[in-house]
Parts: sequence; C-alpha cells; structure tokens
Amino acid sequence: MPQTERYVALDAMRGFVMLVLCSAGFGLGYLNKNPNYRSLAQHFHHLDWECMVAWELIMPTFMFIVGASLPFALKRREWEGAGFAGKFRHVGLRALKLILLGQILTTLHKGRYGYEPYETLTQLGLSCFCAFLILELRPRWQPVAAALFLVANWLLYQLFPGAAGPFSPNDNIGVVIDQEVFNLDHTGSWATLNFLGSSITVLFGSWTTLLLLSQRSQREKIGILVAAAAVSLALGLLLNPILPVIHKAWTISFTFWHTGCVLTGVTLFFWLFDCLGFHRAAFPLVVVGLNSIFIYLVHETLDGWTSRWLRSLEDSSSWEASLRPCRRARLSRSCGTPATGSINAGFSSRCSGAELFKFPLCPANFLVARSASERRVPLLPPGPRHLWHRNVLIDQS
Repeated sequence: MPQTERYVALDAMRGFVMLVLCSAGFGLGYLNKNPNYRSLAQHFHHLDWECMVAWELIMPTFMFIVGASLPFALKRREWEGAGFAGKFRHVGLRALKLILLGQILTTLHKGRYGYEPYETLTQLGLSCFCAFLILELRPRWQPVAAALFLVANWLLYQLFPGAAGPFSPNDNIGVVIDQEVFNLDHTGSWATLNFLGSSITVLFGSWTTLLLLSQRSQREKIGILVAAAAVSLALGLLLNPILPVIHKAWTISFTFWHTGCVLTGVTLFFWLFDCLGFHRAAFPLVVVGLNSIFIYLVHETLDGWTSRWLRSLEDSSSWEASLRPCRRARLSRSCGTPATGSINAGFSSRCSGAELFKFPLCPANFLVARSASERRVPLLPPGPRHLWHRNVLIDQS
C-alpha cells in the first residue's frame, strides 16, 4: 500500500468542530437570556432564516472536512486496481450506510419509526456521492459541474417562488417538494433539496485535499488557500444583495460565505500544525477527529435518551433542585432571590437538567476515543470501519 501523507490540520479541524457541536458551543448558547451576553450567545443558535452566525458554520464545516477525506479513499482504491465501477460501489455503499444511520437516529429521536431526508448523516451521504461523481470527471469539467449544481439549486427556487418570493421560508420549492414527496412539513426549516448545495461544499473539501497532496511548497499552498478564502468571502458578500445568505436553503451566497470561513480555519490549522509542527497541541483535537462519526452517533443517541429520561424526572422538586441549583425558579425557592445580572442568570434561564448532562458526555466520549486510538480497539462492531476510523467517511488505513 502506498504511504499517504496525513495532514494534522484536517483531523484537528474535524475534531474541533465535533467538540463545539457536542458541547453545544461550550455552553455559550445558554447565555442568550442575559442581556450582557446576548450578543455572544446568539452566535451559538441557528437563525430562523436569513443572515449568518457562527453556529451556521458547524454543519458546512463538517461536510467540508468529510469531503477532504474523499481523495484519500479514492487514491487507495485506485492503488488496489479499482476502476470507476469499483469506486462507485465503494462510495455508494458508504453513502447508503450513512443514510441508514441518519434515519436510525431520526427514529431514536422521535421515539417511534420516522424518516427525515435532511438529517445530517443522510445529507452527508447524498452529498458525498454527488461529489464523488463530479470528482470522476476530467479536471476541466469539474468546475462546470459544480456551477451547474449551484445554478440548479438557485433556478429551482426562482422558477417556483413562494408567497414571499423565491426564498419564502414557509412555502419555497424545497418545502413544497418535501410536503408532496415525503409528506413532511419543513416550513421555515431545512429541505431535502439542500443536497445540491452541500454537495459542492463536500467538493470544495476534496479540492482542498488535492491541493495539499500536490507537489507545491507549503508557502504556495498557504498562498492559494488564503487567496481562495478571500475570493470566496468576497463572492459571498457581493452576491448577498441579490441572493441572500440562507443556510436552510443553502443558497449560492451562503456556499461561498461559509467556504471562505472554513478555508480560513483550514489555513490557520495547516500553518500551526503541519507547517510549524505543533502536533502535541493538536493531539486532543486529532483524537476526536479520527473518531468523529462514532462520537457524533454517541452524542446524538445518548442526548436524545438522556434528555427524555431527565425531563421525565423533573417533576421531583428535590431531584431537580439538587441537579439545577442555579435555575432561577429553584434559586428563588431555595435561596430567596434569583441571581440577576450575572452569568448564572443567563445560563439558568435556559439550561435544563437534560442540557447540563451534555457536558460530562464530552470528556467521556473523548476518553473512549483516545483509548481506542491508542489501542486500535474498534469503536463499532467489525465491518463498517470507515464509520469510526480515519477520515470519517472512508478510511485511508
């Protein structure tokens, strides 16, 4: 097997995103009720529709970094002698497994059988498969195919506008398709149609890896990454007056805007960890990044179960008071007056026992992931190793 150079930046970036996601923004989102911290806390919640905050970057960054894993997997299959058909089966099977895992998580969250086409892993599977098809084209045709995907997404919204225009949150074409095809109400939310835009985000991640694998010097690579980030941010800003930045519709302006932000992060991580060699500082992030799908599955599964269990116990005032002594209602009962104007006041106004339980889950996930990384212990049953080891979607080991 050929020795493929690993890039700490990609694993560390993926690990950083997973830590932010599983810790609910390190708990900062719970400060939104405190006027002193509201401007900070609003960056750790999804917006109702238009504009951009930091939390809207989590899912695109995850998809971008997953796309960065794709070239490693394809190169390995080529070394093994696989042609297009072999790679098609390999990526298609991985995509189907991600789609299936996404629907299993949806069922667990609902507590009954259910399906959700825009669930994160499901969208990830669809997007990776589409990005793979584009990567199999000749290099000169890949940008053309990417542009067609973006234009197709925009054109569908333009040709079938809602009551409030092409990007009407309540009745845009994405909402209509999901209602008619899947009988699902996605009013003001994400739609299955998003995969047209997210596929290009995955593709941009793959192109970034191809740049890093090239024979260019580190200085040249950083220069190209910085230039690409600047161009992407500029395009996002220039298109915003015409095409609003909307994550839930994955508009063209949103695609370029978040790509510029992600490329800026990748450039910083590449400079710190791959150029300057601060590998030890990146170790915690790399451990999480190498086992990101496992950690995501554990987080999404346990978060749903523990939330329902803890909330079912909240009728017990003594149990709730011991778990959440800082909550305003409990503070007024046990201490006489609630804490006002402090960080606790903003935190306690939203944070339930179920939400507090998220924080010990993060270090627990990390310790399990570290143990598995050091001892090479599989975190999932034998078989789908790509889901838990190396580069998220398809391992390069």
